[in-house]
Amino acid sequence: QDNGSFGTTNAASAKPIWLNLDPADVGDVLADSVRVMNTVCCYGAEGKRLFRRSLEMLGSTAVDSLLPGPLLGNDGVVAQFSRTGYVIFTDSGVFITHDITTPKVQWRPMKWPKGSPPSSGAVTVSDSAGVPVLFVQAGKFDGRSPDKVWRLVPVDSGIWREITPPKKRGGFGLFAADRWNSGRLFASHVRAGADPEMIASSDGGMSWKAVPALDTCMTRNGTFRYQNEAGPTGIGGGRTGLDGYGQPTIVVFDPYDRSIILAGAVDAGIFISRDSGATWAAVTDPFHPESSGIPNIPRPRIARFIHEASSIHIYVGT
Repeated sequence: QDNGSFGTTNAASAKPIWLNLDPADVGDVLADSVRVMNTVCCYGAEGKRLFRRSLEMLGSTAVDSLLPGPLLGNDGVVAQFSRTGYVIFTDSGVFITHDITTPKVQWRPMKWPKGSPPSSGAVTVSDSAGVPVLFVQAGKFDGRSPDKVWRLVPVDSGIWREITPPKKRGGFGLFAADRWNSGRLFASHVRAGADPEMIASSDGGMSWKAVPALDTCMTRNGTFRYQNEAGPTGIGGGRTGLDGYGQPTIVVFDPYDRSIILAGAVDAGIFISRDSGATWAAVTDPFHPESSGIPNIPRPRIARFIHEASSIHIYVGT
């Protein structure tokens, strides 16, 4: 925010060297073994833009000039489905390219499944037997509203299918898919007149099961309200409302170890499962971090996993 993006190629060292890459607000950052992609805001009428740079993070090239509309303002609007293939979410809908490396990247529109594209949403890419699968969360994308989720397979020529919540009631606040298994899903189920609940699917959203162990973590066994009515809520433009919030803020599958899942909450902190979501353990302390030596990390929003020969590093942004 404001200061721009900072990148490093030696994050695991005791004193990483950071480069200031962009002089403005930064949203999504995607990196692989070849390139770094990131969104930057704001550019007048164009709003947020998408840039490509080398793995050494030198220079930058805008790759969104041929898109018919600006990118959505929230994070999560860009995803990668192949070595050079990306999908992007704009206010005109979802677009894909099979080659992000060309001087003028060509973006092809994907017919929106129903009605008009929303003003907020996110894209997630998974895999089904080697075929890329696209999930789109559409709605307010604020974690507390009942958003819809759509599935498209294959990415460039499939048919949209809406994923229904349990009992076809409400919608999804959070949504996550295993990067390498599109059948494995995690979400927060949001519906009127009830607290959120964490749910999981092993069949691509055809059926769901409750995850009460994670629900207990989200409230720290009842210490925090699962949903409050007047808590501070960011509503954009530097303003803060008092519309209340639900606890769940993040759930992420480790793309390198399918047994590891990370989840987090506004007040309750961060939790790890090492058995595919059957059990959960708190790894932060929102109560007495000064005496326990365990940090309090509220409002986690993003997580990245780095696996090395003898250790796993998890980076969490708030």
